[in-house]
Amino acid sequence: MFERLFNQFQLLRLEDRFAREGGYVLAEIMSDCAEPYGRGGSALVKAELVRQAEVSEAVYGINHYKTALLRALADDNHFCDGGFRNDDA
Repeated sequence: MFERLFNQFQLLRLEDRFAREGGYVLAEIMSDCAEPYGRGGSALVKAELVRQAEVSEAVYGINHYKTALLRALADDNHFCDGGFRNDDA
């Protein structure tokens, strides 16, 4: 079963597609964090990410990559405390 799934992933180039889509979602999340950070700092960023994760879970389910990404970012203190800013560019 795993081999069949792996072959389909390669045949359909899903890895590239999911990586690209995930990058777009992450970029959107990062840009959306500036406003709550400016209003209330890391606590408000965390609260907003948790809220978005709850919405994502209701729409897509608990195991969807967007739900998992939002929950992981909400649990990341560095990200919530301004780590979402792209100061390296």
